[in-house]
Amino acid sequence: MITNKPRMMQSNRTGIFKRLLINTMLLMLCPMFAIAQQSDTQEWRVVKSKWGIEIATRPHANGYKYVRAKTKVHGSQTDFVKLLDNIEIGPDWIANCKKVELIASEGQSVRVVHTYFKAPWPVKDRDMVTRSNTVIDEHTGDITITVVDYGQNVAAADKHVRMEAVHGTWSLRTLAENEYELMYEGYGEPAGKIPLWLANQILVSSTFDTFVGIKKQLNLVSP
Repeated sequence: MITNKPRMMQSNRTGIFKRLLINTMLLMLCPMFAIAQQSDTQEWRVVKSKWGIEIATRPHANGYKYVRAKTKVHGSQTDFVKLLDNIEIGPDWIANCKKVELIASEGQSVRVVHTYFKAPWPVKDRDMVTRSNTVIDEHTGDITITVVDYGQNVAAADKHVRMEAVHGTWSLRTLAENEYELMYEGYGEPAGKIPLWLANQILVSSTFDTFVGIKKQLNLVSP
């Protein structure tokens, strides 16, 4: 019995050390979970409202911002889908867009698109690759387009920095006859060396300009 005591004491010390290690790791992780949860539950804050377009943001845990934009549009629900499908005029309404390329499509609803953006010197131009899925409610005609990052499947463009973690949702909801609410909620990281404040500032301005471009294409605004 006496000869087993050192082993028992060593085993106890090992068990205590493991428990302390686990508890320490949990204590270290708790603030991280709290920050993530806080950013997910924070309310949207309206940062711009003009020409019937409202832009709101809320913080991500890493300092970047989620963005939400919404406006009212009139006409046919399919007008917006046709606008998205016409990639040749993408630079006419997408802010800072140089070119849009259709890489692949699956039926009428799924598309993989490569979008190129110009940036002011000395910031490098950006590009992103996304996969979108369009769903049209057969009863209401409401449209939902889910966008996810697809950049890991396509080689980066020369002299461009690939944007990361891009995802979002477009929705077109019926308000009244021939009147709809167009909304976008999304997130993306510019990657590369751009200060957070500048990235978030560009996010707001480019989202607003894109919505102005949409309304111009639909002949709903003449700023």
